[in-house]
Amino acid sequence: MIDSAERTLDLQYYILHGDESGRLLTDALARAADRGVRVRLLLDDGESMPGDQQIFAIAGRANVEIRVFNPFAYRGENRLLKGTEYLLNHSRLDYRMHNKLFVMDNSIALMGGRNIGDQYFQIDPESQFADDDVFVGGPIVHELSGTFDEFWNSALSIPVEALHTVHTHARHQEAHPDKVDKAGFDYQSKLDSGEPLAGLLAGRVPLIWADAEVVCDSPEKGKSAHAPGAGSLMFKPVAHAVAQVRAELLIVSPYVVPSKDELHLLQDRLAHKVRIRILTNSLESAPELSAHSGMETTHCMRSSTYSTASASS
Repeated sequence: MIDSAERTLDLQYYILHGDESGRLLTDALARAADRGVRVRLLLDDGESMPGDQQIFAIAGRANVEIRVFNPFAYRGENRLLKGTEYLLNHSRLDYRMHNKLFVMDNSIALMGGRNIGDQYFQIDPESQFADDDVFVGGPIVHELSGTFDEFWNSALSIPVEALHTVHTHARHQEAHPDKVDKAGFDYQSKLDSGEPLAGLLAGRVPLIWADAEVVCDSPEKGKSAHAPGAGSLMFKPVAHAVAQVRAELLIVSPYVVPSKDELHLLQDRLAHKVRIRILTNSLESAPELSAHSGMETTHCMRSSTYSTASASS
């Protein structure tokens, strides 16, 4: 998609690691910028790791802008110092941007679940996450672009130049595909063929067309997190859609820790003879103990009519 872009590229990610996958992507962004494509990259700062900031080096190129959402004041790579700042300023720094969105030429988009990093593309031999993306075309792409602009223009989105990080990496470190090759994926031949994007655009790979609605939090929600209705930006439209289900409800989520309102919503659908199936993670595939403890409490409360399954790593 980056290599096919002609005018604009807007990327919004919770995580973009500076490993081989991240470097392959930033190499492509640099090439796009060099041929005149406007590149805007918006990144969260909550899960950045040592080495990730090398990505900021492309911010010095023409046509490239990078902003960091709700950044830490400490810009070094000492995890202890970063953790200390988090504890001292928890009320602000706990508000993160989990969006994953990639819009090309305001015409097609990827959205949904996958961050950028070796763990997410089955390259890291020690850790792998099986997240999904949704390829999107049609009028709804303009709405997705609108959500990107809303976050991009937020007062919480700080230009990377203001964080004094660009000068620490004067030269962008290009990808070295040894790790990719060892993972057993012939990524280069896939990139050269342009698939699967080429097949999608040519009509060889069919798309499933359906009615769709964009549901997105506001970047300003953190300022009024305790205000009435602040938590309903996502819940209300999703609850409305669930309430319309008549036969079967399928849910795929990395964590399932529903509130009382959400449980009541599911129980109401069960009372109307709706079949509910939920696919979520096992502890081995997503080792977040706090989330799983909440999920176990939910399992104790759930009706035996639910059908649940856990994905292994």
